[in-house]
Amino acid sequence: MPVLVWLGFNPKKASATTAFVVIFSSFSGFLGHATTGHMNIWLLLLCAIGSISGALLGAYLMRKKMSRKQVKLAIGLILYIIAAKMIWDLVKPMLS
Repeated sequence: MPVLVWLGFNPKKASATTAFVVIFSSFSGFLGHATTGHMNIWLLLLCAIGSISGALLGAYLMRKKMSRKQVKLAIGLILYIIAAKMIWDLVKPMLS
């Protein structure tokens, strides 16, 4: 998604495109896990409820409440948080 925004795509369209691609990636991973036969039905149900409610909330916010600038800022903040966590996970073992 950051590359799409960097190439000049509308941040909302870049987010939607990325979400569309993630659906297929996640579904193929789910099918691979399902073939092993070790499915926790309660966990599956909770994840499905969380995914559906998160998708509905995200679609509502992107469509009605957030401007292009706010979406761009949210993407940037999330990427900085992920980078900070990755750096912390690398440094933490050295401090122990």
